[in-house]
Amino acid sequence: MKALLDLFKQVQQPEVFDAIKIGLASPDKIRSWSFGEVKKPETINYRTFKPERDGLFCAKIFGPIKDYECLCGKYKRLKHRGVICEKCGVEVTLAKVRRERMGHIELASPVAHIWFLKSLPSRLGMVLDMTLRDIERVLYFEAYVVIDPGMTPLKARQIMTEEDYYNKVEEYGDEFRAEMGAEGVRELLRAINIDEQVEMLRTELKNTGSEAKIKKYAKRLKVLEAFQRSGIKPDWMVLEVLPVLPPELRPLVPLDGGRFATSDLNDLYRRVINRNNRLKRLLELKAPEIIVRNEKRMLQEAVDSLLDNGRRGKAMTGANKRPLKSLADMIKGKGGRFRQNLLGKRVDYSGRSVIVVGPTLKLHQCGLPKLMALELFKPFIFNKLEVMGVATTIKAAKKEVENQTPVVWDILEEVIREHPVMLNRAPTLHRLGIQAFEPVLIEGKAIQLHPLVCAAFNADFDGDQMAVHVPLSLEAQMEARTLMLASNNVLFPANGDPSIVPSQDIVLGLYYATREAVNGKGEGLTFTGVSEALRAYENKEVELASRVNVRITEMVHNEDKSEGAPAFVPKITLYATTVGRAILSEILPPGLPFSVLNKPLKKKEISRLINTAFRKCGLRETVIFADQLMQSGFRLATRAGISICVDDMLVPPQKETIVGDAAKKVKEYDRQYMSGLVTSQERYNNVVDIWSATSEAVGKAMMEQLSTEPVVDRDGNETRQESFNSIYMMADSGARGSAVQIRQLAGMRGLMAKPDGSIIETPITANFREGLNVLQYFISTHGARKGLADTALKTANSGYLTRRLVDVTQDLVVVEDDCGTSNGVAMKALVEGGEVVEALRDRILGRVAVADVVNPESQETLYESGTLLDEDAVEEIERLGIDEVRVRTPLTCETRYGLCAACYGRDLGRGSLVNVGEAVGVIAAQSIGEPGTQLTMRTFHIGGAASRAAVASSVEAKSNGTVRFTSTMRYVTQREGRADRHLAFGRSDDHRRPRSRARTSQGAVRRDAVATGRRADQGRHATGDVGPDDASDHHRVRRYGEVRERRRRRDGCEADRRCDGALHARRDRREASRFASREDGASAGQAARRERRGSQDPEHRALGADRLPGRRSDHCEGRSASAGR
Repeated sequence: MKALLDLFKQVQQPEVFDAIKIGLASPDKIRSWSFGEVKKPETINYRTFKPERDGLFCAKIFGPIKDYECLCGKYKRLKHRGVICEKCGVEVTLAKVRRERMGHIELASPVAHIWFLKSLPSRLGMVLDMTLRDIERVLYFEAYVVIDPGMTPLKARQIMTEEDYYNKVEEYGDEFRAEMGAEGVRELLRAINIDEQVEMLRTELKNTGSEAKIKKYAKRLKVLEAFQRSGIKPDWMVLEVLPVLPPELRPLVPLDGGRFATSDLNDLYRRVINRNNRLKRLLELKAPEIIVRNEKRMLQEAVDSLLDNGRRGKAMTGANKRPLKSLADMIKGKGGRFRQNLLGKRVDYSGRSVIVVGPTLKLHQCGLPKLMALELFKPFIFNKLEVMGVATTIKAAKKEVENQTPVVWDILEEVIREHPVMLNRAPTLHRLGIQAFEPVLIEGKAIQLHPLVCAAFNADFDGDQMAVHVPLSLEAQMEARTLMLASNNVLFPANGDPSIVPSQDIVLGLYYATREAVNGKGEGLTFTGVSEALRAYENKEVELASRVNVRITEMVHNEDKSEGAPAFVPKITLYATTVGRAILSEILPPGLPFSVLNKPLKKKEISRLINTAFRKCGLRETVIFADQLMQSGFRLATRAGISICVDDMLVPPQKETIVGDAAKKVKEYDRQYMSGLVTSQERYNNVVDIWSATSEAVGKAMMEQLSTEPVVDRDGNETRQESFNSIYMMADSGARGSAVQIRQLAGMRGLMAKPDGSIIETPITANFREGLNVLQYFISTHGARKGLADTALKTANSGYLTRRLVDVTQDLVVVEDDCGTSNGVAMKALVEGGEVVEALRDRILGRVAVADVVNPESQETLYESGTLLDEDAVEEIERLGIDEVRVRTPLTCETRYGLCAACYGRDLGRGSLVNVGEAVGVIAAQSIGEPGTQLTMRTFHIGGAASRAAVASSVEAKSNGTVRFTSTMRYVTQREGRADRHLAFGRSDDHRRPRSRARTSQGAVRRDAVATGRRADQGRHATGDVGPDDASDHHRVRRYGEVRERRRRRDGCEADRRCDGALHARRDRREASRFASREDGASAGQAARRERRGSQDPEHRALGADRLPGRRSDHCEGRSASAGR
């Protein structure tokens, strides 16, 4: 039978093609695709369930319903293949042709294609040089368009209303021709000569100077040239024939109870056919123009909805008021043909299940449930059963597997050995979202995952699910093993940081074990080795955190490089350390010194430790070390027995005072507002600033109390040590939580943000330990809801951003080793506002030097051009104080298509120079998109607490020292000899490299004492020494400023009570009276104005300088830099 089938089977040669072109189909092309015209809107006969003739499911047009059987049943079986039944007209062939054969509808009136009308910019509008609004008015029968003006003064493509048209007809008779609807647009398109238009536009472009016209002509020229190149006629944008999709692609499915579920397309086609048939009938009956016109408009709308429902006007809806899914909807978007069926398909041999932690696994392993493995590896098991002779046929093998006989389990064990499987967690935001593991068979139904790979997958064990895929071919298995195995992907491709960093319990365990305690049991003891210290600890003679001295054996690089000499030799050193650190030293890989462990291991330190291990010891050692670190972390966390109780949340005793003071200040601002001294916005800003500062102050007080605890040292003296409070340890180690979250637990929740981002000025002064009252609870719900909404909305947007980035960068691939360019970019440290934003080492690490790196002192070449700068190189460059290095960059790469490896530099995910063939564009896109998605989760975690920094009114130096203004300083001054507005102080090191830079507060003025005519006694007036010795003077000035501020407020209130004129006039008068007794001859008003302006006369200036908000007086003798704030 099989041989017979092969004999009769139609031989189909697979078509080989390189590219696909999508273009417009001509009416003849559409007719050539069709197997017949669909004339009736009927689908199937509801009595016989057979398709209606000439209907949307007609068997005569689209093919038989059953394989090799005509509709009436006259011809059945294979022998009649190709015969067309005389009775029912159906060809005897396979039923699957109903997925391929198309029909068509001959439209009674032409219809414009909505895609070419409504997509921006409108292609119809571009070709005709008309606005979209005008074309729409013509198409939907609201206006006429002039086709041929003849000898009349009318212009071609002129739009006119019906009234205008009738007036012109009376005036000119039939000398001109105007039409409405798609017929008119088609006539205009037919009249266009593309070649002439292209020539004309090119000439216009050369001659015009207007920017707007150049843009307009260029856009139109682009569209017309595309038509010219493709050979498509513009009038094909108006349809005369409508193709009908094969019926199996828009099926009608019977449901239980005799009803049918249908594709939306059938409804849309039915409307088109109904309206088309009605229009034909009206035209035959020669119905009035207005009725015909309405019918044509309805046909245009029906075709619009079929092609792209909802693109224009209201979307057509079905019986349940849901918009119908049109042809465009089937193609576009996530559920469309491309993304759903062509780019992403469901695959065989895959499964998904919940993940649970597998702490006993090695890094390259995952636990696979037995039943899942049995299903996934079926083809391999069947093959093995046949090879072993247990089963002779596939059917027998199937039975064996279904019965789960012991031999099947043995075969399964053998089959999965060294056969990697791929685990994927959605959303797959970057390369590490899919990794390969070696399966280990486990009982149960959940997949076990190694804890260290969670960071790469961004997975946690709160119910996350993961999918498993099996690579089948040998090549696929090999790729999975070499490129995708979890133990080969220990660095993030985005930044080169380790991805296998411990978190949570592991961090807490390691932190607990490496902390120091004052006066711990056994403090000061000395041990001959780690084993002795361990024995003492097990016998409870010492505690983990006790300070002891231990002799530690380190494996250091052998100086003897002769052949046969070992790479590492032991070195014994006595270290002052703790018992916990000494015990951990056992797992250090050879080549790493003990000093990297001899400190409290917080999360960042552990990350740095693994990074150092990778750079110094290589991949294999790092993976083993990370695994051992994890095991130790879990074990020590269990030993630590850290727990949380409500008493761990210590509320600072000074909280009440801080909050009370803030409430008083707020009251004062409310009073000022009621008095009309400040505006509503000023009051709001001040209140928010006060509460922000209060929240910070309470948080600071709480952390101060939480972070240390009193203890008695060995000598009996009271001292303070870093706290062993559970909550503090969790936050400090980086295991869980942060200062912001602890502040909400034990400080005050602070200000909350509304969903629109504005801050609610009423703060929540309570914390979670004290409990919230009803009002506070309801204020806080804002933030919680915002967190949930943001997470849902922004994740979609950031996913879209990643897709768009991938779209533009996907063809950026490393194609050669070196393009040979001598161009590059000079890299310096990024310094902004006194802060080093990005150090030089971070900017040049992993880049290739484009010029020799020279030692500035000895002028010898350190690194030749073409050297890849690794960690050791950048450290040496930093040590020598080199502040600029020229490196290769993709921006200056001269490779024609793609990039070269030398310009790209290090592949961050592997730690070596990038390989040819690496898709660096996609990696870059994913590296930007992935953190974007993670950021949206932030609001969700801090519960909507608002953060807003108050405007700084003083500059705080980042380092100790004295600021000296000397007469040799050079700076730009204004004519009056002052430097203000953008005033900044910089600090340089011995190599004259900028180390910090600070902008002064807004409104600060630095005046050159000499320029103002004041005598500079021994340089003291010009050199305002600002240092710790003037503290008393500083406080005096500040107190004096406060007294004066209170006096000013009192005066303001009095003036308000008197109500004498506008505020600024009152202020002028008040200040004028102060200057009335001046001897300089200036009027009081002038004096006041001069003072507000910041006059340069030193005596005028001295009085008023401090009082202006944010202004600063001269740095005169012994005055602090922040005086007079």
